[in-house]
This record gives sequence, C-alpha cells and structure tokens, in this order.
Amino acid sequence: MASVKSSKVGWVDEELEDLVAPNGPFEKAIYVADDRTAPLHPIRNKGHEATIYLSYIIDNYDKLPDVSIFVHPDRWTWHNNELMDNDLAGMIRYLKPEKVVRDGYVNLRCHWIPGCPDWIHPHEGAKENMQKHEERAISERWKEIFPLDEMLQVLSQPCCAQFALSKDRIRAIPKQRYLYLRSWILRTPLEDYRSGRVFEYLWQYIFTGNGVVCPAMHVCYCEAYGICFDGEEQFDKWFELRYQKTEVESRIRKLQGKPVKDETDHGTSSHRQLIELGDGASVKDMQAAVTALQSEMKKLRDEAFLRGQP
Repeated sequence: MASVKSSKVGWVDEELEDLVAPNGPFEKAIYVADDRTAPLHPIRNKGHEATIYLSYIIDNYDKLPDVSIFVHPDRWTWHNNELMDNDLAGMIRYLKPEKVVRDGYVNLRCHWIPGCPDWIHPHEGAKENMQKHEERAISERWKEIFPLDEMLQVLSQPCCAQFALSKDRIRAIPKQRYLYLRSWILRTPLEDYRSGRVFEYLWQYIFTGNGVVCPAMHVCYCEAYGICFDGEEQFDKWFELRYQKTEVESRIRKLQGKPVKDETDHGTSSHRQLIELGDGASVKDMQAAVTALQSEMKKLRDEAFLRGQP
C-alpha cells in the first residue's frame, strides 16, 4: 500500500482483520512516502505510488507471496469499483487469487472510464492534452523508459494504478529492470506528480507486454470478484437503474432547496431512460421511486453475487 503520513489506513486492520496476519494469510506492507522514520518508506518521496510499488517489488523480489496487491490508502474513492460501493476493503476481500495467478496481472478496477478502450496516444503527444497530462510525458520519454521497444500507438487500461500481480509474473522480469525503472523516476526532471502519473498507463505494458488491457466490464467483475450478472445486458441494466436513482434524488434535493450533488458517471451504458415521473410528481412519489429502484438494484446485485459463488 502506498500512503503518506496523513493517510487513514486503520480500516485495513478493522475491516480485514480475519484476512491479515496473524489471523489470516495476508501480510501488510504499508509504505509511507513522506516519513523516513517509518518501517517501510521509499528512498525518496517522488513518483507517487509508482516508486513505492517498485520499492516493494525490489525489497521482496526473492521472498514474494503467490499474489501481491498494490493499492492506494483510501478505503472509499470514486475510482474503486462502483458495484462494490467504491469500497477497497470489499475489493481486496473478494478478489480471486486464482484469477491473479492465472492471468499474472489484474487491474483491480473493472470500469473503463477513464482509460479504456482507446486512451493514451504516445505518437500524438507533441502538444499538451489537458485531460491526459501523462500523454506528452510518455511520448517524450518513451525511449528513456523502454530503450529497446518501439513506441506503441495506443496505451489503455482502466485507471487508476491499483492492481494485483502473481509472484511468477513479477519474477518474469529481472530485478535489475525494476531498479532501472525506479532510478528513472528519481532521475527524471519530471515533477513528483507527473513522474508517477506516467506509469498509470504503463503498468499493463510492463507486466503483460500489451498496450491495451481492457477486459469487458461484466467479465472483469465475474472473473476477478465473483459478481456474475446474467450477461452484459443485465450488467448494463444495473447501471441504468443507478442512473435513474441519481436523477430522481437530484430532483428531490432541488425541490427541497438543497445543493445538487455532482454525480459524474463512471459507469457503462449510454442508452438510458429516465424513470417515468411527471414534472408534477411529489417528493413522496419520488422517494417511493428511489426505494423501488434501490430494491431492484439490490436484487440484481445479490443474484450476481450468488451466481458467482463456487
């Protein structure tokens, strides 16, 4: 886990007590980027999580567990999986180690936006892209990072640098290569943020050799977490229901004179239809509609969990 002194990481012991040693098979490795007195810390606070991930691999190369999970310190954040309530504790708990061992590299985020299916274009990095600050940096420094590799046309995977690796996949790359990558971060004139951000869309290439790793979202949930909807259409339906619920909740807040939350959608479907509620619907009617939508969403998700059990 990559953290800083101000990170609140107590949830790891509280929510995963049965999984973390001495009660379970997981060993914690919480690196603190800005505290050189911490038991685990990078040699320099630069490169955000990238330096810490590489430091963990270098420090443990000869004593790796079968599966290593690389994460940020926040339990809840928008880029965690929405079907799992954006809860990193649940993602760690339900992640299937056999999937990681089989594939070698598994991005923990299933949702495509942002990052898939067609995101970073290194050959177009001559000018700054305000949505993709790392694109220009990757373009200008590709040969420094991958001196023997041709620059790829496209780099894509779901954001945001949280993934799991098998021991064999890590060791398929010589330790010296990881030392080189960490050294590059520390030597590059790129600032802390950007030197780490460069790696967000390089991890899949480093560990799989593929520039694009964008598995179907419903397949990702099923294979990685055992949440198996009855096909892509039913998976999309859950997000359509969620969209409708958000819209109705926004109408309620507006009628009550409360600020409307900015509910940026990081979901799936683009064909959505607002629930049938006329302009004159009362708050009571809308609250009943929200309850009905929540009930249907829960039913679909519970069925998906059951369907994914062995």
